[in-house]
Amino acid sequence: MSVEEQSQQTPQNAKPPLRWAQLNQEHCKEFLSGILTWQDPVSILLRDLDLDRGVFHAYLPGDDQVPCKKGSDLDWETPGMVGRIGELSDCAYRFVLSHLGRSPRHLALVSTHYPPDPRWDKPEEFIGWIYGHDGPESQAPEIYLHLNRTATLDEVNRAFRSGRGFTNLVVLGETDIPLTDRGVLTLEQEQQIAESCSSLVFDAFDGFGYIYWTRSGRNEGHG
Repeated sequence: MSVEEQSQQTPQNAKPPLRWAQLNQEHCKEFLSGILTWQDPVSILLRDLDLDRGVFHAYLPGDDQVPCKKGSDLDWETPGMVGRIGELSDCAYRFVLSHLGRSPRHLALVSTHYPPDPRWDKPEEFIGWIYGHDGPESQAPEIYLHLNRTATLDEVNRAFRSGRGFTNLVVLGETDIPLTDRGVLTLEQEQQIAESCSSLVFDAFDGFGYIYWTRSGRNEGHG
């Protein structure tokens, strides 16, 4: 069957495929800098990350473009994203899952920016969580959800949905110091994770999609 014949059989309302599009570096750095103003321990350490040693991408539908004049424009969805939040979210989950499967040292830390939900006392309902190094006694205890190479796609999905902050920030890094579930991160662990960060995934586009920062030379979950 010719390409022309195939195109005639394709429904006119078929959704265009998603593409891995590189975004404007300066606009994304501006947008991310707003997220890293949070005062949790890992965000503070990530401010020292040289973002110019990596690039920013997003999955965009078809020929959609991001009309960026400034970083805050990344707050808004592109026209083709409407109705495709499930696909765009699934791309993010699989990106994270790919990173986790590459090494037993790899982990994902999801910043929640809120105290733990009472339901987290039921381990069968929620994935693992851990306090920042200030611990539960601090005035505003920081909670991170954490995932390792044993995580399933469903658990990654739940980790993204369980983060109750305004914008989820997912840090992909590694540590040779095992994390204790429902324990407290050590400062050394936090530093290892921040310094080894190979990718960041964070909400953008009015919650319809995500932006990915990937350290140059790393081919994380894309492809």
